[in-house]
Amino acid sequence: MFNCLASLLACAADDERIVPLTFDWIKSHSESTGVSKVLSALLNSSPENSEIIDAAKSWSRNHIEEPGTSFLLSTLIKITPGDEDMRRMAIDWVNSHAETSAAGQLICSLVKAPSSDEESLTLAWTWIDNNGHRPFEQQQLLAAMLRAAPLERRVLERALSFLKGRELDKVPAYLFPALAEVAPSDPEVVSLLSRFIENGKVKEDALELTLNEWLGAPDPTYTAVHAVCRASETYAASGEKLSGVFARCCARNVGVILDAIRLGDARAEDLCYMIERGLPSIDVDPAALIQTYREWPKNGGYHIWKGVLQSKSFQPELFIGPLNEWLDENANTMRYRKVLCDLKLRTTIDPAFGFTLTDRVRRDVNSLEVSLPESRPRLRRKSRWLERRVLKKR
Repeated sequence: MFNCLASLLACAADDERIVPLTFDWIKSHSESTGVSKVLSALLNSSPENSEIIDAAKSWSRNHIEEPGTSFLLSTLIKITPGDEDMRRMAIDWVNSHAETSAAGQLICSLVKAPSSDEESLTLAWTWIDNNGHRPFEQQQLLAAMLRAAPLERRVLERALSFLKGRELDKVPAYLFPALAEVAPSDPEVVSLLSRFIENGKVKEDALELTLNEWLGAPDPTYTAVHAVCRASETYAASGEKLSGVFARCCARNVGVILDAIRLGDARAEDLCYMIERGLPSIDVDPAALIQTYREWPKNGGYHIWKGVLQSKSFQPELFIGPLNEWLDENANTMRYRKVLCDLKLRTTIDPAFGFTLTDRVRRDVNSLEVSLPESRPRLRRKSRWLERRVLKKR
């Protein structure tokens, strides 16, 4: 029953009947082993409900010796930061269950808490030293310690030594995003992360999480952007296709990419092409991106326009003014002709869009013959989406 209630709270917490029903069940089944999970789900769905918080604290005190209590204590530490009583209770539980994997998970919560102190870090070091047979939990705890401010050099060195000599595609991706976030330009970290993103065997979700963290980390030298360029070269030299993860990450961090290009030492054409590939498959703030169009690089900026025209996130009214201005400024150039191909596709599927263009551009688009070859399934999918949208409006 408690699994059903926890699932209901996770999926339908907005239903006003769920929380009272669950709370009533807890009151009549307070000795059930599943109460810890249900209370934890209740706290996550109603973090400001003082009655639920008090019930969770009371249940934790009365069942402090039970293994399952650690799960509820972790949630309480997250929900009630700065509660010294909860912190003390969690430390006591860890001391009495020090050799368990649950203790490592609870120490993670203690380290992540705003009130984390030297005692929590000491517990973390002790648990890591005594649980070498639990590498997954060790990595999770080290990742939490890396993100604890201020960053200690010995934590960074321990994380790097843990990964040294391992096959990076077979290591759970807990440490890589944390290293990318806290030490984006450290030479050893850069070497490790570069090998990680260039490893074609790494799972895409781990690669995407790490690369997003690395690109988004504050770094005036834009180390991650240059690593992306090197990875592109590595894939090209080996004849392998560059993963779509790189395109999505570049599009999602388009501001960082454009800043790196403005410094003059990043390859504008390649990076803008990745943005073009990534824009149609992610959600971005269209207005914010279009406002920066005058800062787009001259060599490569047309790729961003191509991505805008292919993306369903960008409605014509958001970009048609800047686009017409750009087209006028770049008339009779190769950049202009390349964007015409995507304009032709858009106007073929949505004829009304053509009337938002200037007369000259509309004539050039009408004189262009563009087909959708079988080798370009992404464009065919895009054309079907546009066609359905136009028919729906009609």
